[in-house]
Amino acid sequence: GPVKKVVELLDTLGENFQMLVVARRNNALKEALAQVKYKHTVKVFGFVDFVDELMAASDLVVSKAGGLTTSEAMAKGTPMAIVSPTPGQEEANSDFLLENGAAIRVNQLENMGYKIKKLLSPKSTLARMSKNARKIGHPSSALVAAKETLKRFS
Repeated sequence: GPVKKVVELLDTLGENFQMLVVARRNNALKEALAQVKYKHTVKVFGFVDFVDELMAASDLVVSKAGGLTTSEAMAKGTPMAIVSPTPGQEEANSDFLLENGAAIRVNQLENMGYKIKKLLSPKSTLARMSKNARKIGHPSSALVAAKETLKRFS
């Protein structure tokens, strides 16, 4: 996705926050982001195996609405700002999160700053979204699925 543009747009906001950016295996993106001087604290990571810890430390996840990202964010009670979901499963995930008050959707990057600033201003909005995310998140779903599978094949 347009990660570099998203970071640049968020850096223009006057609010006090830091960004944790995961570039995954995109080394060129990681290096490009790490070389920029930002107004806010921006910590750039490559591939990580501690996404759950990053989400737990976050107040908001700005991302596409992929299945794994969505389920991890909800399990941690971290609301999302969904950026331009692709048609199909990401659209369905996005709709579900929006209907349950656990996300906002940013279809046009030009509107991102306005939407995120609106979320950060009245802290109760973000707190309400986090509460909604925890309601629909299932942190132990993998364990439940494993137990059910073992029951059926035992």
